[in-house]
Amino acid sequence: MFYAEKVFINGNIITMNPAQPRAEAVAVFGDRIIAVGSNSDMQTIINADTKVINLEGKTMIPGLNEGHAHLLQFGLDSLNLDVGPEQCPNLHVMKKKIAERAATLEPGVWIQGWGWDEVRMEEGRAPSVEDLTEAAPNNPVILIRTCYHMVAVNQMALDMAGITDNTPDPEGGKIVRGANGKATGLLQDTAQDYVRAVIPPPGKDQLKKAMAQAAKIYNSQGITSTTDAGMLTEVRDEIPAWCEASKEGLLTVRTTTLMLPDIVSKVRELGLPSNFGNDMLKFGCAKFFMDGSVGGGTAGMTKPYLKSEYGTGLIYMEQEELSSKIKDV
Repeated sequence: MFYAEKVFINGNIITMNPAQPRAEAVAVFGDRIIAVGSNSDMQTIINADTKVINLEGKTMIPGLNEGHAHLLQFGLDSLNLDVGPEQCPNLHVMKKKIAERAATLEPGVWIQGWGWDEVRMEEGRAPSVEDLTEAAPNNPVILIRTCYHMVAVNQMALDMAGITDNTPDPEGGKIVRGANGKATGLLQDTAQDYVRAVIPPPGKDQLKKAMAQAAKIYNSQGITSTTDAGMLTEVRDEIPAWCEASKEGLLTVRTTTLMLPDIVSKVRELGLPSNFGNDMLKFGCAKFFMDGSVGGGTAGMTKPYLKSEYGTGLIYMEQEELSSKIKDV
């Protein structure tokens, strides 16, 4: 006789099956649903070893798929300061939070945060280099905007990265400058790389911890599968971290990762074929950026943004270059 490992009873179960849109109970064995129906339908597949979970009328839905997210980056960010509008509705609170973190660190240790959005802040502006320098004069600071296409940094971070008022904008990026020509501390897209190059990269254990943390949060919101829309550039530790996290049961969200074109060659050197992976992890296709995001002022526009310092946004590559990269991949 075949018995279920788990049976959920007394629920409002949404099946997504037009022939049976709702059910009272569902039975599971391993990673498969083996029965859907009423409480009484389950009695013949329940034994002493079956775990029976009473939903007490609660609704159960199929797992959600997050089609575009950044599981690893989210996990890393969750280990850093949350400076989003819910936590930091204004610059005063943001600076206080950064100063409190700085007080726990040795001088020179990086303070990293994420989630700010000037549109939802009381002042209606991004944190400036002066704001962040005042909050942490002795520690380099980098805060990622909610769109991930722009960061705000303090003066120490600019100095460590070698960015001056005369540093040229990189291809595909912009050092945002004020009307006086001075760097504001805002770095768009590839201009972020100047600063990221001097931040110690996370090691494999930290990457695995971040993946596990993110997966746990995803699961708590009903997300059971996702696409990580852009691996980081440090393949040496990242790919082993993904594989080990999956093997060790830390990656509890089915994940397909996308690769940015600058790391495709590194992945190729490792000999990984397309769709390499297992039931919980696959290394998928390549991802290309043509421009950035509207919120960060980096999406390419035909007319200038209302904030004049953003100009018409950024175009990362022309069609000819994109076609060449696609052929290479």
